Parts: sequence; structure tokens; C-alpha cells
Amino acid sequence: MKKIVAIVVLVLYVCSFIVAKCESINLDSLSDKELIELRNRIDEILSKELDDVKPWYDHGLGRFLPDPNVIIGRQLKSRPYSQMNTDGTFSETVTGITYEEYGLYAKAIKSYGYNESIQEYGFGYSAILNGKYQVTLMYADLPSNDTEDYMMVILDIVS
Repeated sequence: MKKIVAIVVLVLYVCSFIVAKCESINLDSLSDKELIELRNRIDEILSKELDDVKPWYDHGLGRFLPDPNVIIGRQLKSRPYSQMNTDGTFSETVTGITYEEYGLYAKAIKSYGYNESIQEYGFGYSAILNGKYQVTLMYADLPSNDTEDYMMVILDIVS
């Protein structure tokens, strides 16, 4: 499981690096040979093992979630008074996240193993891990410039 998260983190890091270097990548403009070379480079990167991927927290239910700061590649802000991390429940709201970054984290959650009883909708994702842990992600895209967009992450034990 950790290797899958490590692979996702590495792909996201590579993608963020590529996006930082150029505004967009037009794959249609690449030749077949260039596409094959790009795929081979990505496969090479993905085949490397990374053992330093850590869970979000080292205690409570947060230890069963990948760290969104690692997945997204930058430090997100936690909404004041929104964090709860016990052995029975977890919730945290992070701000300053884009919809695309929310999508990356949702993919990482799937790769982490939360892929039973999936419920997906435009601004949310819910799934279960090993029949025991249910994660719910919710994204809020706020129209006001005064308030940052945020993602809420909730993890509970399935009863």
C-alpha cells in the first residue's frame, strides 16, 4: 500500500514540476516516438521504490490517510479548530486548495486502498478501506475572494 502511495506522490511531483516549467503540454504535438519515450521515462520513475512516504499523522485515525501536503507538494493551511484525530474519528479541513489538487488527493485516496463502496460526485468522494474505515472528502469552491476554497477530510470506523 505504501508503495502505491509513493508512486502517486512521485507522479504528482513530476507532474507539478512539468506544469511549473510550462503552462500546458500538448500531447497531440508529440510524435509517436516522443510519446513512447515520455511513457518509458514515466514508467522508469514509477518503478523506483520510495520508502519515505508517511501517513498524515502518526497517531489516531489520521495514520490511515496519506498526507495531502505530500500528495499536493506544498504545505496547506489547516482551518482553525477543525482538526479532530482520535482512535474513533478523524476530521480536518485544509484551505487554499484548488479543485485540481482535490482531484489529485482523491486519486491518492483511491490508490491508498479506499476503493470499496465508492460514492463519487462532483465535489465529493466517499469509500471504504478493508471494510473497516470510511473516508469522505468534500471540496468547497467558494465564489468569494475573501474566503479560500477548502477540502474537508473525514475518516470514521464503519459500524
